[in-house]
Amino acid sequence: MTSVHLGKPDFTPDEAARLARRYFGLAASARELPSERDQNFLLQMADGERYVLKVANAADIDGLKDAAAYKDYVAGLA
Repeated sequence: MTSVHLGKPDFTPDEAARLARRYFGLAASARELPSERDQNFLLQMADGERYVLKVANAADIDGLKDAAAYKDYVAGLA
C-alpha cells in the first residue's frame, strides 16, 4: 500500500471562524488547538458556549466518509 502524505491543513484562526460561520452558522472566535495530522480550533461563542472545529488532513478522506455516514445515522435517530 502506498502512503500519501498531503501535509497538515494550514488555516488561520480567522479563517476557521469564517468557516464556522459559513457552514455551521456559528458566530465565534477561534483559537488553534494542538493536533498531529489535522487542525483543530476551539470556537468560543459570545454566550460562553464552546465547540471544536476539526479541519481534517486530506489524506484521511476515508475516515471522513465514515464520520459522515455516522453523522447521518445519528441524525436519523433523533
